[in-house]
Amino acid sequence: MPLNALDHVANLIFFGAYWVKDILKLRLLCIAGSLVVIPYYLIRPEPLWPPVMWSCVFIGIHSMRAWGVVAERRPIAFTADERLLYDKTFSTLAPRQFKRLLAIGEWQDLERGHVLHSTGDVPDSLEAVVHGEVQARRHGRVLGYARPGDLAGLASVLSGSPELYDATVTRPARVMRWRRAELQKFIETDEHLTSALRKIAGAALAEHLIRAVRDEPYPE
Repeated sequence: MPLNALDHVANLIFFGAYWVKDILKLRLLCIAGSLVVIPYYLIRPEPLWPPVMWSCVFIGIHSMRAWGVVAERRPIAFTADERLLYDKTFSTLAPRQFKRLLAIGEWQDLERGHVLHSTGDVPDSLEAVVHGEVQARRHGRVLGYARPGDLAGLASVLSGSPELYDATVTRPARVMRWRRAELQKFIETDEHLTSALRKIAGAALAEHLIRAVRDEPYPE
């Protein structure tokens, strides 16, 4: 193959890279173009080392970015408990975004009688109920019971305001718990996540009010 043909082939590949819309294909074509053009710089009476060096740098950059795109496009796998929380409460978040949120929390199994939050206290954590029962009580009056997917303390955690009711485990429960400091630090880095969580808090509050008005019992 004539030496100049390598240059033409490489440029045709680069042309294809700039033409495609898919970012992964663009990255891969740029890598292929650089690999083809490197021999063009080397197989000469006097090799052109600076272009070879920069082509290797570009190959490295495109390779890392391409791997990142592949990782982002991988399907997200949820456990049964994670899927329940996502479907019932956090479906407004992107699956990968929800996975990042789960990563800063911890699963906890709580016994009957455990107090999650007390009236008047600013909660230091947010809990999402997956299994079991959590009772909401204020001044001796039962306000309702948390259902799978319900959140305890979200509005207070986001606003920093005191809790309006006591939240006590009345049946052994499994919850996902996020510490307030870590949660606030996390959402400060993502404006869309903050907005999404506030919408989730509003929807959860509205559902609790509807239940209170209807006086719905906790399902057996």
